[in-house]
Amino acid sequence: MSHEIFKLPAGLPTPCKDVDLRDADIIRRGLALFGPEFSTALALCALDAWLDANDREYSRWSTLFNKLRN
Repeated sequence: MSHEIFKLPAGLPTPCKDVDLRDADIIRRGLALFGPEFSTALALCALDAWLDANDREYSRWSTLFNKLRN
């Protein structure tokens, strides 16, 4: 469910699902898309994964959130 926050605007090419972006790329793109609200978007994704009991997704979003803060 948390992936819905990161839908691209209409008209942009969508990435393949099997592409594993590096954390730095995700942070760079997220900041470009969400600006200063990107940390909130990451926190909401982590919360959503935690509520879904999806440990893998929760760990991923939490790691990105912590890297963004540092």
